[in-house]
Amino acid sequence: MRVYCDSSVLVALYVPEVHSEPVRAFLKRQQPVVFINLLQEFEFKNTVRQKVFRREITEAVLAQCLRVFHDDCILGKIQQKT
Repeated sequence: MRVYCDSSVLVALYVPEVHSEPVRAFLKRQQPVVFINLLQEFEFKNTVRQKVFRREITEAVLAQCLRVFHDDCILGKIQQKT
């Protein structure tokens, strides 16, 4: 299954939020490849960094989120489409 996610869904997937569990549960059931474009990647990273600025998450959580996102890209779980 191919899934195209809004950047807010990506954030919920990688950052602990209210909607994180439903997003993770849905994606786990579907076992999709998530397709994103460069703008979505930029929005995702910018939003996660803003959460640090607003003190919603720590620098350590930011680093972990970006590392897991990067790992998922390498594993092919997240793929860039133009």
